[in-house]
Amino acid sequence: MALPKLLIFTLTFYALIVDLDAKTCSKGQRLSKSKDCEACPTGHFQPVENDSQRCQVCTVCDEKAGITVRECTALRNAECKCRDGFLPWAKDPASCFCPIGSGLKGTECSKCENGNFSKAINSPCQKWKECKSGVSVSGTDKSDVTCKSDTDSTTAPTSNKITSVIKHLQSQRPHEGAKTQEINRGPTTSTTASTTTTTTATSTSTSPNKVNPDTGNHIGMTLLIFGIIGLLVLTAVTCKLHITLCEQRKPAVQTNDLLCRRPVEESGDDSLSSLKLNPGEP
Repeated sequence: MALPKLLIFTLTFYALIVDLDAKTCSKGQRLSKSKDCEACPTGHFQPVENDSQRCQVCTVCDEKAGITVRECTALRNAECKCRDGFLPWAKDPASCFCPIGSGLKGTECSKCENGNFSKAINSPCQKWKECKSGVSVSGTDKSDVTCKSDTDSTTAPTSNKITSVIKHLQSQRPHEGAKTQEINRGPTTSTTASTTTTTTATSTSTSPNKVNPDTGNHIGMTLLIFGIIGLLVLTAVTCKLHITLCEQRKPAVQTNDLLCRRPVEESGDDSLSSLKLNPGEP
């Protein structure tokens, strides 16, 4: 846990150092290549103060299934709305679609009437099929009806096959059944033995290819440590350059302490005796 925290702290500190001299532009503006603020171009907007060189692209509303409630300006994005019957997409609210259970007819989307359904988006409504043998499952606005004949046709072949197999087994003699069992036992045993041999060979051949998970963890930890060291070095270089620039901007201070004075001893009689009070006296 200590390494991820150190990495996050280093990245945050580096971002603060880099953005120390960044210029901030007002709403509706962006930072030009010459580091000056300029207005966002047509079809773009910027709702907050920023130091970016890009403005956000305005949303274009769906012309067929939606309407534009508010136009896009330099300060705010456009606002869209779907027309009656249509729904907005979750990932793209500016685009609309006609949902399942509703029918698309031209540019209009409306619920399917009773006796009709739609099973795909942006598709027209279809009528339920007519069942002459009766309805097995009722239809809805999203699915067709299921007829009894359709259900019988799927179950009839299966029941006929089961009946024929039972009759065939009953018609067999006892000794024929015994021979059949003896014949079936041989291939089954050989098949089982071959399957066991194949499984053993496969497990033996694949066992040497296992990869030790500790090796991958060791490599990942080594790469993380080198990445942190690189970021620390980059941060130190950036700080050094910034401090050097700040020192160059400060004006040079001139020292006025150019005069040197000789100390004078003023206390004690012995000190006065060593000085000549009158230059004319010997």
